Amino acid sequence: MKNIIKHCKNLEKKYDEKVIRTLKDMKKYYDKKEVKKILKRKNPVIYKVYIKKFEDVYCGLTVVNNGTIGKKYYHTKGHKHKKPSREIYILLEGKGKLMLQNKNSRIITLKKNKRTMVQKNYAHRLVNIGSKKLKVLAIYDPKAGHNYKVKFKNEIHK
Repeated sequence: MKNIIKHCKNLEKKYDEKVIRTLKDMKKYYDKKEVKKILKRKNPVIYKVYIKKFEDVYCGLTVVNNGTIGKKYYHTKGHKHKKPSREIYILLEGKGKLMLQNKNSRIITLKKNKRTMVQKNYAHRLVNIGSKKLKVLAIYDPKAGHNYKVKFKNEIHK
């Protein structure tokens, strides 16, 4: 595990795939009036994901910028895996929360360099509640797939 973490910490420079989510991509997750106002001036990057593909595991470094839209913090879209599988999250930098949802919802405060396990069949979303970038390493099964059509019941507000 330590070798994977060490290898994945530099993903912003050496990755196989990169995903960028801007406000335009995320507009349905925030207040429509606030989004419209911001998009008149700019289209900020909410978060980026850098993915390194290994044979039997993928590492993703999610970097969520700091900021709010209305009273909602910047956050990832959130997803559930198409093929039920666990995922490990490790906070590298910043201050964030992990939203988990199945039949019940719960919110976990991430702790630096501590592993947080997302159990099978749980939808999950990262939220940057800090004043700096949130950097979280995710380790997951490449066959897991992503279903982004998740409606989170709870929200984290400023």
